[in-house]
Amino acid sequence: MRLAERLNLRSRLLEARVEPYNTVAGPIRMYVLPSSIEVEVVEEDNRSPTVVCDAVISDTEVEVLISDYLAGALGVVVEDFRDGIWRLKSDPPTRQRRTYKPQHWI
Repeated sequence: MRLAERLNLRSRLLEARVEPYNTVAGPIRMYVLPSSIEVEVVEEDNRSPTVVCDAVISDTEVEVLISDYLAGALGVVVEDFRDGIWRLKSDPPTRQRRTYKPQHWI
């Protein structure tokens, strides 16, 4: 919820659809605000296209997660899942980027 507050989305939760999501720990409810945020990957030497997408807000999760669909729309290309190596589609094929450490929004 901290990131939702920072993005001024928490005040809009009354407008959100509440949808059930299945997790390993069992079903939880998520708040969905359709087409409510703009997302882009900004690196020192490159940036992705800006994508308008749904904000899906959890009152229990503290990490930001993106779907495969959003990663594809942003042009994120995974080179190696284990080692956390990726690039943007617009990067040269030899460009390798490293996964960032998780940010916890507690």
